[in-house]
Amino acid sequence: MNMEILSKRINEIVQEYKAHGHFGIAIEWKGKCFYFNAKDVFPSASLIKLPILLEGFMQSSSGTLVLDDLERVKDIQKVGGAGIVQYMSPQSRLSVHDLLTLMIIVSDNMAANYLIERLGIDSVNRRCQQLRMSSTILQRKMMDQEARERKLENYTSPLDIIRCLKAIQNNKNQSCKKILSHQQLLDKLPYYFEENSCIRIANKTGELDKVEHDCAIIEHEDEMIYVAVLTDQLTTNFKGKQVIQLIGASILECLS
Repeated sequence: MNMEILSKRINEIVQEYKAHGHFGIAIEWKGKCFYFNAKDVFPSASLIKLPILLEGFMQSSSGTLVLDDLERVKDIQKVGGAGIVQYMSPQSRLSVHDLLTLMIIVSDNMAANYLIERLGIDSVNRRCQQLRMSSTILQRKMMDQEARERKLENYTSPLDIIRCLKAIQNNKNQSCKKILSHQQLLDKLPYYFEENSCIRIANKTGELDKVEHDCAIIEHEDEMIYVAVLTDQLTTNFKGKQVIQLIGASILECLS
């Protein structure tokens, strides 16, 4: 992949859309990098679910969390937004592993909130600090409007997300990576990617009002590319999604 050509193309995209929002981009590949506002802090939206995922598997490895433990849906606090748990039968049972999976592949908010409570906010934040994700903080559960009114928000940066993606890639048993690779929300970075045996993408999106994010581990032959594109202060969410799609398309072109 030619990082010089990619950098030029992304700069053109940013210039074209600069009136429509605030963008932060971090791309790393074989020791080369492209950073644009990479240390800027953004509302994390559902990208905060990535360090929650990592903390879940770290606690499993240390024996403090049993992934096969079952929880009845009726005992999980109901919230709206993304996900499917809210629509399941109250008598259904889900394992902790199921909830970690649903939190990522359909960005399930009920699953995320259960895991935040089970793992502990402090534990997730300590994990972020251990990973040098210094701009990342978990302060509230998903869909917690009361906390948002008290100005409690979850935050991260493009560079922090790259560090998190690398930790996922380097996780010994690859459990986090396997879950991420089954992502169902593919309308941003992977939008222009056709099914191609030579290119594999594992991504996680996030969105709020006037906020659109996506990040990914992209594998091509022996190449590993880490990408994080965060946007906020958008004129419309559609514009943010367009920027992310175009950056994904530019990466695809450079790989092809």
